Amino acid sequence: TVEKIEILGDSAENIIEKGNNATVKISYSEKSEEDRKLKIKLTDYYDDTVMEKDILVSSGEILSALQLPSLDIGWHKLSVYEEKECLNYAYLCVVKPLNERKQNYTNERFGMDATLGNLGFRDSVEDLCKSLRLAGVQWVRERLDTLGYSESDGSYSIDNAGNSKYAYTMLKKYGLKVHPMITGSPEYLMTDEAKGDFVSSDLIGLYNLYKQMGDDYVGLVDSWELQNEPEAVYDLSPSETGDKFHNMMKAMSIGFQDSKSEALITTSGFAPVNANILDLFFRNETYKYVDVLTHHAH
Repeated sequence: TVEKIEILGDSAENIIEKGNNATVKISYSEKSEEDRKLKIKLTDYYDDTVMEKDILVSSGEILSALQLPSLDIGWHKLSVYEEKECLNYAYLCVVKPLNERKQNYTNERFGMDATLGNLGFRDSVEDLCKSLRLAGVQWVRERLDTLGYSESDGSYSIDNAGNSKYAYTMLKKYGLKVHPMITGSPEYLMTDEAKGDFVSSDLIGLYNLYKQMGDDYVGLVDSWELQNEPEAVYDLSPSETGDKFHNMMKAMSIGFQDSKSEALITTSGFAPVNANILDLFFRNETYKYVDVLTHHAH
């Protein structure tokens, strides 16, 4: 059987700039015991055949390689057949070369959730960052867990926050805007009664934490998102009020503003679950502490 189909060469995550060379590598799960004839079929978005080619897999071979022709911009599917049976397939996309694009990466707001800093490994992070840029993404929303960033004694270290520093560095290398969404409150900032809850009432502790965080990520972050969907049932507990949440957001914002970070500050991503939280955002004048109102339309 065909175990894996890889697109190699000037590509990232199977995204190829038009005009660049790319090779298809086909790996088999075991060596062929006899000569076999396979068919490679490349189709476009409309399922029209772009290329069809027979390859001979000799006895004992474990892989095959095939140079792709120059392809038009668009989505493609590459399938490997033996007679009429499809053994495996892979998708690839050909895009306009970066040096021919006219997008203003400063002002446009096309982004996506990625969470590259939380992957737990680095092997493919740079390739993923490059593929986001090739795909036309300008902003990347990340996750930054304060529980990982801060120690129980109240000390801070950017090295505790998984691969966030490395991932953000790679995103910046490819000209992408980085937008970490901060999650949670560290336990050392919670009272014994509130441990496991969402909102910390230690406003000075919050200020110190996010001032330090702003300093640590200077040059790597373009905007900070202050928590996520407080009105969703899995975040705020019954004892945590919207007023308390907005006090926490203000303390976080002031900490970032007093740091060396020049990144924008956005609200938590408000969800359309409970309009009262958003109403309190205005009643508490929290809007004076942020640059952007964030809302989750989904």
